Amino acid sequence: ESHVTTNWHKGKLDLLIRKLKHTHAMPVLLAASFTHEKEFQNLVNETCKFFIRYKAISALHASIFSSLYPALAQEIHQLKDRFTIKLVYPKFNEILCSKDPDNNYFITGIRNLRYQRKGDNKLLKCLLVTIEENWQWLNSGSTSCESRLKLEDKTRVFDFNNTTLEHLYPYSVGENEREENVEKIKNTIGNIVILDMTRNTKNDDKSFSQKKDNFINTGIGIHQYILEKTEWNEQDINELTER
Repeated sequence: ESHVTTNWHKGKLDLLIRKLKHTHAMPVLLAASFTHEKEFQNLVNETCKFFIRYKAISALHASIFSSLYPALAQEIHQLKDRFTIKLVYPKFNEILCSKDPDNNYFITGIRNLRYQRKGDNKLLKCLLVTIEENWQWLNSGSTSCESRLKLEDKTRVFDFNNTTLEHLYPYSVGENEREENVEKIKNTIGNIVILDMTRNTKNDDKSFSQKKDNFINTGIGIHQYILEKTEWNEQDINELTER
C-alpha cells in the first residue's frame, strides 16, 4: 500500500463497492489497477460521482453499464500507464447528456429524496457528503471536471457511521411552534445538513435559533451559508433545495 493512498481514497472505494454495491464497475477498476495509482484513485472517485448522479439519484436504467464498462476496461488496459482520467470524462458526460439532457431526472430525484427516521438514509448522506467535498468548486463558477477534481476537498474523511443528518427546522416540534407548510417538507434535502454525532446530540430538537451555535467552526461549507440566516422557514428550505 502506497503512502499516496489515504483514508479518503479508501473510503471512496468502500463507498462504491460496499455501500453503493456498484459491482458493475469491477472490470474497470481491475483494468485501472495496472495504471498509475493516482489515476486509479481518480477513476474510483469519478465513478462514484457518476453512479450517484446517474443511478442512485436519477434512477436511470442500469443496462448502460453492461456496454460502458467492458469497453472502457479494455481501453484502459491497453493504455496502462498512459491512461488518465481525462479519457473517462467525455464518456460519462456523453451518457448523462444523452439520458438526461435537461437534468430533469436528476432534479426530480433530488427533490424526491426524503429523510427516513428508521432508515439508513444512505443516498441523502452520499449526496450531502459529495456536495460538501465539492463545495469550493460548486461556488467557484467553474463547470469543468478537471477544475472540480483540483478543488475537491480530500482533507476530511466523513465516516458514514458517525456522520449524522441534522434537521434545521426540527424533526419534532411542539404544538405551539409547528408550521404546517414546513412540516410537509421538513424531511427534504433543503432542510437537512450533515453534522458530526456530538454536535447533533447537543441540538436534539431545539429551534433553529437555539441550535445555530453548533454550526460555528465546523469546517463544513454549507454551515457558513446557514449561519447567515436569522431564521429557517419554508422559503429557506426551498431556496437551499434549488441551490
